[in-house]
Order: sequence, then structure tokens, then C-alpha cells
Amino acid sequence: MKKILSMLAITLAVFASCSSDDGNGEDTNSPKDNKVYKLHDNNFVGVWRNGSDCFVSFSSDRFNSSLLNTKFIDEGDYTLKDDTIFVKNSYFNKTTKYVVNSITDNTLNVTITYEDRWEGKKTTNMQFTKATDKPCSKMHNLVGKSFYAQYAMSSGSQHWNKTFTSYNIASCTRTDLASSTPSTFYYIYLPPKIYFYVIRYGNEFWYDHVRYDTVTLDSNNQIEFMEYLYGQEL
Repeated sequence: MKKILSMLAITLAVFASCSSDDGNGEDTNSPKDNKVYKLHDNNFVGVWRNGSDCFVSFSSDRFNSSLLNTKFIDEGDYTLKDDTIFVKNSYFNKTTKYVVNSITDNTLNVTITYEDRWEGKKTTNMQFTKATDKPCSKMHNLVGKSFYAQYAMSSGSQHWNKTFTSYNIASCTRTDLASSTPSTFYYIYLPPKIYFYVIRYGNEFWYDHVRYDTVTLDSNNQIEFMEYLYGQEL
């Protein structure tokens, strides 16, 4: 009789335990489980535009490129925390923060905190519209390619070579001289345009605003044409 009562008690205990289990071992009543986030299922992945040039791009492999205004471009790997996106720019050792206020299939509204190159930390609210562009990637068609250009100057022709040494850095060197100190182009690429800072020597910016140029590729994905040596002002 004692054995029967003991077995009945164990059975009831196990039943009670199973009844309180949702089947996956998680507490569905925890605040984390009940929290509904605006960012989910990669719904923010894509290119979002504000006007003709300003944009933010988020790829599915956690890479971001952005042009927020005429003085700020940015790129880097990003991480997520709740409804906030953190972009780590390794070149300038800065982090840009996007707090998503609202998002639909067509509209992204965010509060952005970033480090302006000349005016320090800034916070701004921006609204973007979903575009059809393919998100920016580190593995784009310019990496490792060069473009040779000859320019007619009042003092005679000049010969230049622009080499895209990585996904975000290009070097521009005058080749008709015995020696030439190259300029560095820190750039982002959203085909067919590149947007860049021109860094003349070390960390000295040649211009206090973003420049841009349009890159034409041939059928072999080689650089066929770039119109301007140092681009145009936005």
C-alpha cells in the first residue's frame, strides 16, 4: 500500500510539472518573450533613401554604408540590440547609433547619433523611404581595380592612377612624376556612384564636404570611365 501511495505521489508531481511546461523549456511570461520589437526578421535590410543622394544601407551579412548629409559618410559592421543598430567604423574608430522609432515596408524613421568629422557628436531624426537598390557590400566590383586618367592642365598634361586598394580605401597617385605623395580616398560605393572624403596627407582633409563620382564598368567589370579626378561636390 505504501508503495502504491508513493508511486501515485510521484505521478502527480510529474504531471503538475509537465502541465506548467510550455513544451520548449522557456518561460513565456517573461518580459523578454512578451516584448515586441520593431526590428525583426531582417525587416530593415535594404537601401533606404532620403532625397536623391542621402541613404542608409543595411545588408543581410551585417554591413552598413550610409550618406547622411553633405559632410558625413560612414560604413562598418553592425550589431543589433533591441530596436537599436550600432555601426562600428573601424577606419575612424567611431560608432554610429540608429534608434528605430518606426518601420514599415516602405518607411524607416530613426534617431541617429554620429560623430561629425568637423563639428563633433550630433543627433538627428531622419525619415527614409525604401529603395530598389541592392545593399552595399564589402565584396564589390571596385576592390583591387585601378583607373588611369590623363588631364590637360595649363602647365601641361598630368597622369594619374586611382587604385581601389580595399572596399573603403582608394589611393590616387600622380604617375608622370618621379615621386608623388598619394591622396587617400575614404569611400562608400552604391553603384554606380562612389561617395568619398579626400584625405591629402595623413589625416588632413582636403575638402570639408563629401565628394562623389559616377563609375562606369565595362562588360568585364573593369573600370571604363570616371569623369573627375577628385569628384564633384554634392
